[in-house]
Amino acid sequence: MHVAFHFESPGDFKRRFLSDSIAISIVTPMDNQLPNDAAPLSQLPETHMESIRILESAYLRHRDPIKQSGFSGGTDRWRTERFPLLDAVDGDGDFIDLGCANGHLLQSVLGWANERGINLTPYGIDLNPRLLQETMKRFPDKPDHFWVANAWGWLPPKRFRWVYAIWDLVPIEYLPHLARHLLQHAVDRNGALILGAYGSKSEDWPSVAIADVLREGGVPVSGVSQGGELPRGGPVTRFAWVRRSDWQPVEQHLPSPCDCCEQVK
Repeated sequence: MHVAFHFESPGDFKRRFLSDSIAISIVTPMDNQLPNDAAPLSQLPETHMESIRILESAYLRHRDPIKQSGFSGGTDRWRTERFPLLDAVDGDGDFIDLGCANGHLLQSVLGWANERGINLTPYGIDLNPRLLQETMKRFPDKPDHFWVANAWGWLPPKRFRWVYAIWDLVPIEYLPHLARHLLQHAVDRNGALILGAYGSKSEDWPSVAIADVLREGGVPVSGVSQGGELPRGGPVTRFAWVRRSDWQPVEQHLPSPCDCCEQVK
């Protein structure tokens, strides 16, 4: 099943956030030739990969850990707009952030979960080794919990109870395929895949209706939450999760793990 959603590129939104410090122009066209469920997963469009590389390099120009995470709204809004992802997390376990950047969100999630009496063990992947090194500085006792990897097609070395990713790791039409891949290969049987979509309060820019994207792509949604409020009304951030117990796997041919994962040294 192909999803016909088209939104402004995540790079175009993030370019506005970064415009006060670096002038970049990013366009992420959507590839209408998607793989079907019986075909091998294709490579992501190079333009999408290039936008990610540019943004990650731009993040490193900031000293503020929140801005290094791609957010410029300050600490209060950071919590208000990100905390609701924990509505999906109802117990202890491994928590992996796919595209963890500098690890500030991962560190925040662990702290917020602890406030609820939930103990999470951090894991993460990112395409940028320099950003991943920043993550590892936050978790110096977990050097073997982080990898340089692309979530698209990644075959992890183990399963995790809680798997988190933002939708713009891939073009929007690819999202249901990514979700099925992660549910099949990364999420433990008592866990869930959690997907997030971020808008912008300062730009009055809405987040993607991520639950609708998943449902239209044939992926069942177990629950939703949201955070913040736009000036125009509506949430700034949206989260949707799929419990593995609610998902029925289908046969899907996937790439070998040959070069999609590298342990950070």
